[in-house]
Amino acid sequence: MAPNKPHRLDTLITVGDPCGVGPELLVALLGRENPPTETRFKILAPMEFFEGVCDHLAAIDSHWLHRVDRFWAGRGDRFSFVEEVESPLRYRPGEWLEKNVPFVESSLRLGTTEAVSTGAPLVTGPVDKRSFIAMGFPESGHTEFLAKASGGRDPVMLFDSPEVRVVILTRHIPVSRVESKVSRSLLEQGVRVVDSFKRRLAGRIDGYDGPMALVGLDPHCGEWGHITGTDLKVRGWVEDLKRSGVDLQGPFPADTLFTPDKVKGYSVIFCWYHDQGMIPVKLLAFRGAVNVTLGLPLVRTSPAHGTAFDIAGQGIALEDSVERAIAVAGALAFRPVHS
Repeated sequence: MAPNKPHRLDTLITVGDPCGVGPELLVALLGRENPPTETRFKILAPMEFFEGVCDHLAAIDSHWLHRVDRFWAGRGDRFSFVEEVESPLRYRPGEWLEKNVPFVESSLRLGTTEAVSTGAPLVTGPVDKRSFIAMGFPESGHTEFLAKASGGRDPVMLFDSPEVRVVILTRHIPVSRVESKVSRSLLEQGVRVVDSFKRRLAGRIDGYDGPMALVGLDPHCGEWGHITGTDLKVRGWVEDLKRSGVDLQGPFPADTLFTPDKVKGYSVIFCWYHDQGMIPVKLLAFRGAVNVTLGLPLVRTSPAHGTAFDIAGQGIALEDSVERAIAVAGALAFRPVHS
């Protein structure tokens, strides 16, 4: 029998908000002198829209003019456009426009449908939360939208980087509601999904060997009952998980766990709420962090940064995170085939 060899499906890419940095990051990445060659891309946007984006970028300077030329030279061999999505009504870099929400929604729905039906990985560009509110998804982002669109249940939001890997257990809810959401079932479900994910990676991505850690909810873990008893109760849940064979440690105080030396000792760190985890991710791994959504019937990754309206269209945004999002998605969607 012939040995296994890698088989990769086209990577599906949404640009996110058309007036954010998403479109120009794709032009920058695919217009490099040495663009990614491990996969072919299907960009979920009309070609006409990218013609306008490229005209804008080419006018910045000669560097961008050459990148734009190389970008278009790759059409066909390296990427194609999906014309079936709604066309953005305006390209005004740096502005959120409600008129463009139908484009954002249609590209996400089409990408989700194809990812579920074919197994192709989906990489999503950054979307302003106002777009999800306009779609009827308050207090949500990509994670919750994709869960509903794909029929997935209980998604887990993991942020991957070479420096640190973090899970946000309660995702996008107000801090005032976090304590009421702390539960044994939430912790167990998140830990078991991530533990299964680690086993499935089997060395495809570095950093996932070693124990996992949990951050305490309260300052100093509530002094183990002297301030509040939440973390004392959580410690009992952790001990139960350890007895069941899960390599989880903690809870640990957040203010001492996220030092560069300590995070190296853990494969994944679980945080209870958004900013508890995202602040260290942005401080330790701003350029290369990737959002990986677990628990869905599709592979989905995304750059960990937002729309960056303040610099959109200026040609200064860095494509490191989207490049790594594509690489991680490809590793997760890898399928061996026999020849």
